[in-house]
Amino acid sequence: MIFLRTLGIAEERLLRLWHFEKKLHQLLHVDSTGSKTWFLDSCGAITRRGRRLLLSNYDIGIAVPSHALQLGLNFAATLPELFGGAEMGEDALRVLNEYIALHAGIRADVAAELPNLRETAKWAARLP
Repeated sequence: MIFLRTLGIAEERLLRLWHFEKKLHQLLHVDSTGSKTWFLDSCGAITRRGRRLLLSNYDIGIAVPSHALQLGLNFAATLPELFGGAEMGEDALRVLNEYIALHAGIRADVAAELPNLRETAKWAARLP
């Protein structure tokens, strides 16, 4: 988060991305594994970077961006809802597409800022 803020990514955009990631976690039933820290469990992972969400680092099983999604298994011992998530307006693929659009914009902003960062690092190396 600190690095993204240093590169000029607005807090509001990061917050929107955070909410999309959390919603994806819920729609993929990552929260049903029984872990009390289910939303943070993947933060330290370093493999398969292309398949991971930006902030939570969760591996969604496919390359991001993608237009397909493997729905997760629900291990929660809860009573079934009267209507499914899709009937109630929840759609993991829709949330993923919104996430991808926001993620692409952030990546483009970071890429645009990198030349400035490199020049600043070169300049800073000349300081006494």
